[in-house]
Amino acid sequence: MEEFKSRCESIGDVVETHGPWSAMAVKLGPDRYTKPDQADHRLRRIMQVAVDAVGKPLDQCRVLDLACLEGHYAIEFALHGASAVGIELREANIEKAAFAAKSLNLDNVKFYMDDVNNLSAERYGMFDIIICSGILYHLRSTDACALIERMRTCCRGIVILDTFISTHADEIVDLNGRRISGSGYVEHDARATKEEKLADLWASVEHNESFWLSEASLFNVMQDSGFSSCTEIMTPFHPGHSFDRRTYLAFCGKRVKILSSDATDIEKAPDVTDRNSSNIHPSQVRRPMFFKVAKRIIPQKVKDAIKPSLRKMGLLNTSGIPDYLEQKTGGPKAK
Repeated sequence: MEEFKSRCESIGDVVETHGPWSAMAVKLGPDRYTKPDQADHRLRRIMQVAVDAVGKPLDQCRVLDLACLEGHYAIEFALHGASAVGIELREANIEKAAFAAKSLNLDNVKFYMDDVNNLSAERYGMFDIIICSGILYHLRSTDACALIERMRTCCRGIVILDTFISTHADEIVDLNGRRISGSGYVEHDARATKEEKLADLWASVEHNESFWLSEASLFNVMQDSGFSSCTEIMTPFHPGHSFDRRTYLAFCGKRVKILSSDATDIEKAPDVTDRNSSNIHPSQVRRPMFFKVAKRIIPQKVKDAIKPSLRKMGLLNTSGIPDYLEQKTGGPKAK
């Protein structure tokens, strides 16, 4: 494993050999950018979340940017004083990243031309922050789940994961006893050559089809891998983010011991299930007018008598309401 060093002396040299920057507008000096400057909302989100969540100054952090493309995130962290590492498999991308770092005289960021499947603590050491943006959905199911496990073994702080998720999950894969749901995504034409795959800078390098994990499966794999908690990031807001593109923050903590409830302490963490929009508080269920009228005029004793039948028919859902509260008030109340 050897650090990649840029051999180009100017942006013109880079562009002539490897083509123009495809995405990342990195400021190299006054009025000098790798491409015309533009707002990068994902960069803002990643930086803000990292600063808020990591628990120490960035200049005391070691940061990993997986499949770093043209290196903008790793470079930004290095500009804040962090010790940064970027891993990228395509030479065209890693050359642009290394050139930008050289132009900025950054000696605290290193780039390696490597496959993310080779990530290990033995190879790259431990990190306080790992950024996994735009890569997980380019992997096959086994590789995606394995990368999640590798990130946990290499991280002592937080992982910021930005990825597409499967919203229909029409495929099921069995991985070591864990049922993973998701859907396939075509990366390349079956006849694509190795050179054509390498030239497609925003697609998989090796295989023709990847696997998008459902959100529930993603969370379950992260839970199985030892992440102590995981949450979705909503702000800073990312304008234009499609519904199926999500940003998550995962913590590499330890399972907390519950001292006030033995049952809670020994309970195994339940599997995450898909979000169900129909599972809402009864007060927010839109009822027809006759239902509302009947609720007002029917005596409470009659309503209590017919509730079991309504539940069986799926017309009344009070499963999340404590029995004592329903018995006391004659109906569910918002808590």
